[in-house]
Amino acid sequence: MTNQENRNSSSQPFTQSGRLGFHYFPDTLHYTERDLQLWLPILVELGANWLVIRSDTGRAIPESFITSLKQAGINPFIQFNLPLGKPPAMEEIRPLIESYIHWGAMHIQFYDRPNLRSSWPAGGWAQQDLVERFLDRFLPLADLVARANAVPVMPAFEPGGDYWDTAFLRNALQSIERRGMSNVLSKLALGAYAWTFRRSIDWGAGGPEYWPDTRPYFTPSSSQDQRGFRIYQWYQAVAAAVLQRPCPVFLLQAGLPAHPDRTKPGELATGEHAAVIKELYTWVTGKELVVEKGIETLPPPQLDMPEEVEACNFWLLSADKNSPYREQAWFHEGNPRLPHTQSIAKNITPPAADAFVNPTISNDTVFKRIQHPISHYILLANCQHGSWETQLARLLPFINQNHPTIGFSIEEAALAGKVTIVGKSPYITADTLTRLTRTGCQVEQIGDDGTNLAM
Repeated sequence: MTNQENRNSSSQPFTQSGRLGFHYFPDTLHYTERDLQLWLPILVELGANWLVIRSDTGRAIPESFITSLKQAGINPFIQFNLPLGKPPAMEEIRPLIESYIHWGAMHIQFYDRPNLRSSWPAGGWAQQDLVERFLDRFLPLADLVARANAVPVMPAFEPGGDYWDTAFLRNALQSIERRGMSNVLSKLALGAYAWTFRRSIDWGAGGPEYWPDTRPYFTPSSSQDQRGFRIYQWYQAVAAAVLQRPCPVFLLQAGLPAHPDRTKPGELATGEHAAVIKELYTWVTGKELVVEKGIETLPPPQLDMPEEVEACNFWLLSADKNSPYREQAWFHEGNPRLPHTQSIAKNITPPAADAFVNPTISNDTVFKRIQHPISHYILLANCQHGSWETQLARLLPFINQNHPTIGFSIEEAALAGKVTIVGKSPYITADTLTRLTRTGCQVEQIGDDGTNLAM
């Protein structure tokens, strides 16, 4: 069966909206309007399609942050790095997850590297049925996400790891299938740490079919394994063996030589690392960097980017001055820092010095376009059968003059810089008007006959 046939025979959500992504700050403290005004235009100029953002269980990422990303064409990928020793109570985390999905964050990942001894509390690792105990924690959350028609993401494993990652993944998928959780399996995506381990990005290319002598915990000197950027091919081989179809894969911390905690000081500022990132950038975006000419051209064809790879997320957009990951950040306060960043982001203008105190962002046109992609929206309040034709007939002179977008959706109206509400409806309340105003809309309301109504 071909990949396309596999894809058509399942409900796997290959979105293919673009694969370029970044990890945001390595904390949960940078979700203010000020942060949004600084980083959103930069992400737009980079052409980002994904942003990995971290969430606590006790404090939500603001709705405005998530919806602004969505309006800019950037998919939020939310990570909950939960403790395996003390899983959160469902009644505590359920409202948070449901809110994120309602706001448009459709990809949510739980836990991190459960195949490491250090991820478990003392004594927890040595107990039997480690995979089953992990799934007892993961599946209730994954099921909650799947039932909301969103995408639960399996945590990324430590490549290799104390419990060999491909074996852990195989046992987990088999157990989910055995438990009869088809709703989770139909929407499940896989996370994978795409570190290079200081090897060529072609290490392990072809997967286990090409390297049949590799076994869990044993890689002959004449063979290669999954511990490299091509890890996704090995995970897809596991998924195909268990489920007889592919799973979407999200590459995380792509191009790092190792885990951020094991990356050497100054290692990401070398020419060798810059060459790796530029090669991956070409692979992900389909654009070849020609730095010396200051232009971008199309690369040679046949780039190996299988459709199952939903996103390739680079580490790290930025970090605070006191962060241990400060040296690994692509940008400091909006300024390109690492050598590869200076090539890729050469056309990005650093923010003005007063960007942090002035509510007007340095690239005001970009921000307004992101916040309000519709300039003027006419919201037809009275949508009973036959009534809207009369409304439109009376509004024709106004429509011909202003060329607005016309519809019945409050959600669409919230995307507009100006909203004209025509008529009255029990569904359009004072709370509706407040909501539109808070999104920055200029709101006016007129009657069916075209007369202004008091707001």
